[in-house]
Amino acid sequence: NKENILAKTRSRYYANRKLRIAQAKEWVNKNRDKARAANRKYKANNRQKSAEYYRTIKETNPRLIVERRRKMYLKHKQKILERRKLWAAKNKAKIAFYAATRRADKVKATPRWVDKKAIALIYQDAASKRLTVDHIVPLKNNKVCGLHVPWNLQLLTKEENSRKHNNLI
Repeated sequence: NKENILAKTRSRYYANRKLRIAQAKEWVNKNRDKARAANRKYKANNRQKSAEYYRTIKETNPRLIVERRRKMYLKHKQKILERRKLWAAKNKAKIAFYAATRRADKVKATPRWVDKKAIALIYQDAASKRLTVDHIVPLKNNKVCGLHVPWNLQLLTKEENSRKHNNLI
């Protein structure tokens, strides 16, 4: 008798699942601030669980995260750009440090025997075509570090270069 009651309860639960999901989405749309506050509270109270969930998604389907970030960026582009400008204004020392580190890495990755004029020509070509210079094998990567030599350079649009980041393709 107890098993029959449980079976009926389960069947009702699954039968109404789509309806409950639709109702929950509707509630979230009407109560956006309350939903966000509840979400923040849950994440704060369950940091380990949230981090594990995110890590699992990142390992199983990294493209999903990339797509979510891209959608959020496109949706809130103006806000994000304003925030970045504010951050840059407040953190000039950090930006200078990052730029200096990048230049130092490039110097370390440039062998003495390389033809620096050939590299300069590639950068001039990129400037005239309004493209960016990308290292095919990144200068800094977890698996391998490339050299700053002409045959390791390619011209890409800013979008393509940003998308590639420091990944080895």
